[in-house]
Amino acid sequence: MRDAKIIVVDDNEAILRSLRTVLSHEFKTIVTVSSPVLLPALLRNGDVDLVLLDMNFGTGKQGGGEGLFWLDRILELKNPPAVILITAFGDIELAVSSLKKGATDFIVKPWDNENLIQALTHVLERRAESDEREISSVAESLVSHPCTLEDMERQFIAEVLKVTMVNRNLYLKIIGSVSLIVLFALLGSVLLITGISYFLSFVCLCVILLITLLLIQWINGTNRKIAIFFESVRNGNTTLRYPDKTNDPFVKDLYAEMNRIILLFSQNQNEMEEKRLYYESILRVLTHNSITPIRSLSADLLKYSDTYTPEQLREGLEVIHGQAKNLSAFLDSYHRLTHLPEPERTEVPITSLFRKMERLLCAEAGSDRIRFSSAEALTVHADQNLIVLALINLIRNALQAIEGQADAIVSVEALEADGRVYITITDNGPGISPELLSAIFTPFFSTKSGGSGIGLSISHRIMRLHGGDLTVDSLPGVRTEFRMTF
Repeated sequence: MRDAKIIVVDDNEAILRSLRTVLSHEFKTIVTVSSPVLLPALLRNGDVDLVLLDMNFGTGKQGGGEGLFWLDRILELKNPPAVILITAFGDIELAVSSLKKGATDFIVKPWDNENLIQALTHVLERRAESDEREISSVAESLVSHPCTLEDMERQFIAEVLKVTMVNRNLYLKIIGSVSLIVLFALLGSVLLITGISYFLSFVCLCVILLITLLLIQWINGTNRKIAIFFESVRNGNTTLRYPDKTNDPFVKDLYAEMNRIILLFSQNQNEMEEKRLYYESILRVLTHNSITPIRSLSADLLKYSDTYTPEQLREGLEVIHGQAKNLSAFLDSYHRLTHLPEPERTEVPITSLFRKMERLLCAEAGSDRIRFSSAEALTVHADQNLIVLALINLIRNALQAIEGQADAIVSVEALEADGRVYITITDNGPGISPELLSAIFTPFFSTKSGGSGIGLSISHRIMRLHGGDLTVDSLPGVRTEFRMTF
């Protein structure tokens, strides 16, 4: 057993228990804490050899900012211990950059126990700074998701080429110009050969030159616009727009098609980003909350089963059982999110929808704080059961936000504007911080302790299935408003 003192900092109790069990066989002193605020006191004596530090603390926080903050605080000490960061797969890029800030190494969840012990042992033996070439090789080895924009670029370029090749107006202008050149060339030749008029023959030549120059100028201008378009697609620029109204009717259709393709490209980019966040969130939940402690602790129980007391075995099995239940609940949530049926639309009166909501929510804590209001004749063409599910998730979320506030209410209002129907769910609770708004609809993302992070995602997906949208606007300390657009 190595004479070393290691501090493990992680907000997941199951991970702390599994790491304490695994590391206690190899290292003399293992201290586990769930909050990094205790680090200054624990490091005051300077007897700590290594800190195993998680990068995120608190539900809903995924940016790694807390881990980097405490890394800086540790490195400010006169004789700082080595720091190994614990990171999920999606934080690898951030972890690599943190090596340059002074971190010694990082461990990716889920880890292999043997590799983990070897890594800690290596760090304890070598407290010197990491070799730059090693950092570079690690960074290169972590590039496992090549960008797919090149494939998208080729797809769009092929479509644009197809559009330009079949564009009737473009052909008409080119064929018309060439026909005029041929016509005036024949006319000028006849006038010149017959000697009828040398002046008119010269005029024909001038007209040919003028048409040729105008055609070349027009082609060059069009080519420049197409080249700019290709460059924008290649660089992922979706802000470029071509004028809808132009004096040249021959390129109007081309501009319209190019604008359409850019819009399609933008939509595909957004979908790719949503899918990236979606799968990253799934990976985080699986690795951080379930797979990591199960894998680590079960491997340790198998390896040291003969040395454990019945109480220790029972404790380890309880951890594994609890994480298995969490994993089962996660898979159930995932199934509900991915198996929403296609909407069976009917004309749904808003007033009857709200009356149904009142009946369904009457048993909810705080239901007396809900205020419904709608125009009498307002209707939506939607699947009533799915819209009810979306509304229940949104209203429950609002009720949880105002919990403990005596004067807080939840307002549910339906209105019509610009030919669209809107249902807003507004609460005067604490609001949502700006840095969390962009991730509020990400599956399994939650700002509440013990929250599944699935309700808002389901509501968002239901509105997308209806061809509508669900947006959120929040002013911290004042209000939060969710808007369903039909």
